[in-house]
Amino acid sequence: MKNAPWFALSLALAAALPIVSFAAAGQPSAQPASKPTAKTAGPKPDQTLATVNGTSITRAEFDRALTVVQQGPQGATPLPPELRTKLLDQLVNQEILYQEAAKHPPKDFDKQIDAQLQALKARFPNPEAFQKELVSNGLTEKSLRQMAGRQVAVQSYVATRMAPSVKVTDAEARTFYDANRDKMKVPEQVKASHILLLVPQGAKPEDKQKALAKAKDLQKRASKGEDFAKLAKENSQDPGSRDAGGDLGFFSRDRMVEPFANAAFALKMGQVSDVVESPFGYHVIKLTDRKAAKEQTFAEAKEKILAFLKNRALSEAVAKKVEGLRKSSKVKVLIANP
Repeated sequence: MKNAPWFALSLALAAALPIVSFAAAGQPSAQPASKPTAKTAGPKPDQTLATVNGTSITRAEFDRALTVVQQGPQGATPLPPELRTKLLDQLVNQEILYQEAAKHPPKDFDKQIDAQLQALKARFPNPEAFQKELVSNGLTEKSLRQMAGRQVAVQSYVATRMAPSVKVTDAEARTFYDANRDKMKVPEQVKASHILLLVPQGAKPEDKQKALAKAKDLQKRASKGEDFAKLAKENSQDPGSRDAGGDLGFFSRDRMVEPFANAAFALKMGQVSDVVESPFGYHVIKLTDRKAAKEQTFAEAKEKILAFLKNRALSEAVAKKVEGLRKSSKVKVLIANP
C-alpha cells in the first residue's frame, strides 16, 4: 500500500538493474513540480541525452525513470542535480546491459513478454483504466511491449548466464546472522483485510463525497456483521486484494502509508475500522490476526539471508559485468546535467 497496486506503468516495468534505489531518502517532502506552460515549455521528449553504441537515450526515457525515483505517497520529491546525473549514467548502464542481453534472447521470448503484459494489465480494474495510464505515461501498447521486451531480455540474461555462478554458503549466512543480530528483530505485524474506494488526485469534490458516502455505508454494513470478504469482492477497487476478499496478509507498520497503518494497528481482533482516508482514497479495514514482535532464530532467518546475500553478490557481479562492457562500448553523454 505504500504504492498503489496499479501505480504507473513505468514503475511496473522498472528495469532489472537496481538503478532507482537512490531515491531521495532523507530529502524534505515537496509538491510535484509545476508542468511547464506554453511560454516555459521544457525540452522535447525525443531530445537525445546520451548515446550507447549509436542508440539514443531520450528525454522521455529519462523523465519516466525520474518519475519512478521521485514518486512517494506524499507526492514527488525532486532530485538534486548530482542524482539526476547519476540517474542518466545508470540509464546508460541499463542500455549497455540490454544490448549484451539482446544477443542471447530466451527461446520463449515472445511468450514471456505476453505473460508480463497480461500480468500488468490484470493490475488495472478495467481496460479503460489501463489505456488511460498508458496515455498519461506517454506510451502506446507497442512501446510498452518494447519496454517489457527489454526487461525480459535482461532478466533472462542475468538469470541464465550470471546467477548460476553466484554461490553463497550456509556458513556465510551464519556469519551474517551473527554480525547482524540487531537486524533480526521482526516488528509487530497485523493481518488485515480492506475495502478501497479510489479517489484520484484532483478528483472533483462531488466525486470525493460520493466515494465517502459509499465507504460509510460499507463500513456500517461490515460493522453489523455482513460478510467482509463478500463486501470487498463486490465493492473494493484494489485489484491486488479484491479477489482475495480484501485480504492483505501480514504486514508491519512501515509497509503501509501512515493513516492506514495507524488505523490497522489500533484495531482489536475482528474489529472493523471507521472510514480511513489515505492518499489512495477511502478504506474500511478489518483486523483478522496479530503477531507480536520477536527476534528470528537463525533457522527462521536462514533462507531470507541466503537470498539476500545471493542477490547482493549477483548485483555486484552485474555491476562488474557492465563496467567491463562499458569499456568496449561507445558512450556519448550529450547533456551532462539533464
